[in-house]
Amino acid sequence: MDVIIVFIFLVLIVIVAHRFARRSEDISPERSAESRDDSAVAPNQEQSGGDVLHELAAKIEDYAKKSAYPTDLLNHPEFQKGVVLLSSANYSAEDLLKYYSGFNFVINCMALEALAQRNDDSDLLTPILSEINNKAYYTIFFALRTLNARISEPLIGPVLATVNEFWTEAILQRFLHDFLQWRLEKGEKLTFGDALKNISMEAANEIEVVLKEVDGKLAGSLLKELAEWEQAAVDVEFLKSVGRIWEDEPDEKWIEHAQLTSFVQNLERALNDERPRSVLLVGESGVGKTAIAHVLSARLKKSGWVIFEAGGSDVLAGQMYIGQLEERVQSLMQKISGQRKVLWVVPKFHELMFAGSHKYSPISMLDMILPYIERGEITLLGETQPAAFERLIQSAPRIRTGIE
Repeated sequence: MDVIIVFIFLVLIVIVAHRFARRSEDISPERSAESRDDSAVAPNQEQSGGDVLHELAAKIEDYAKKSAYPTDLLNHPEFQKGVVLLSSANYSAEDLLKYYSGFNFVINCMALEALAQRNDDSDLLTPILSEINNKAYYTIFFALRTLNARISEPLIGPVLATVNEFWTEAILQRFLHDFLQWRLEKGEKLTFGDALKNISMEAANEIEVVLKEVDGKLAGSLLKELAEWEQAAVDVEFLKSVGRIWEDEPDEKWIEHAQLTSFVQNLERALNDERPRSVLLVGESGVGKTAIAHVLSARLKKSGWVIFEAGGSDVLAGQMYIGQLEERVQSLMQKISGQRKVLWVVPKFHELMFAGSHKYSPISMLDMILPYIERGEITLLGETQPAAFERLIQSAPRIRTGIE
């Protein structure tokens, strides 16, 4: 009996030793390295492409963080494997853009490089630029690299119209400098093109701050173009904070007749003159002052004018302390003067005689804006009644020569 027990024990030892030897062979360094290399490009049945991608990204994340410049990634074997994987037919451009939108900056860069190497008609400009300011530094570099590789149309304007003060950082300045150089090498001109049409004044100010940090040879003409645009641009949001912008209205609301049309045409010529004069409509209630203003505004809007309405009470609103009104008026004058096509409509113009004046200062809002009117720096369309007009010219005789 003892002999049998010893025999069974020996058999069990042989079986365990054999299985341990097989397990050791399966996890030998040579075999495991070979398995990793194969799975890096071709995942097995139990491993998805996404799993492989994240494994590759994890292997080079520390290297990426310590590298000197984003182009260092291009020669890294694991990065190349990720790009090859994403370049396969298993991934569409939409899939790659989703990876670009993700939170893993290494995968962001891999997806962008795969997009750069494609040759299809997918729209990349809007999806890439819409998120570029929320991305890590290296992702931004590869985003610019991809756009440069794939887009032949003018690209400098759309990219510059997207930047904000975040781009004043040294590394992003380097990326922007490289990008501008790339586009010049492709024959693109240093210009915003049509890209400034839909940006706000706040965005324009941030773009200006960024460009002032760029090499003067590259930024000089762009800063000049931006300054010229700012001279003619209208800060609609500021104007809305003071009064209201006349939006499009149904044409049938104001019925034109020969006399009205003739009157409006004369006003339109006067306002579009090289040195336009402000106009004051004088008449009793119901004679058509408002109709004239609206028909005139409809014509002016077709040629790019902004119609802004604000009375004295609107400009005064919220100005509680001495000096605030003066600052408010100066800001308003700055926003509607120069080459800007802004028509300021003042429904009860005579009220400006008293707006802002108090026992500590007799200076009214009318006194503040008259110099701008007389110099033709702003264009104003006021409405008043005959009796109020008589009091107006008695109080401020300069009205007769300053306003039509």
